Amino acid sequence: MIKRIIGLTFKLLGELNKKYHRQILSGEKTWTALPLFKRLVNGLPETDRILHAATTNYDLLAEYAFEREQIPLYHGFCGGVYRRLDWKQAQQSMTYIEMEKNPRSKKSKK
Repeated sequence: MIKRIIGLTFKLLGELNKKYHRQILSGEKTWTALPLFKRLVNGLPETDRILHAATTNYDLLAEYAFEREQIPLYHGFCGGVYRRLDWKQAQQSMTYIEMEKNPRSKKSKK
């Protein structure tokens, strides 16, 4: 039964991902939960603005929306939505983040 639930969830989210990922990344559509996440982050204290959230391994709509809105996202991978696994770089970026003038680029302090 659990395998069936996992399979159906994967199928549903895969179809949504396929349908909406380019529209979200281009700004044509907005992920419906994004205003909620922005409100949650805005309610955090200025000294600790990190919101911890968990999604399924195959639900990338949140990641696309965060990428589009330039919201830093840390998950062990580097390079945004198209990325490579690099835990050392990810750990550094979680510790020291510095926004560059180029809004599409983020660099970690070393």
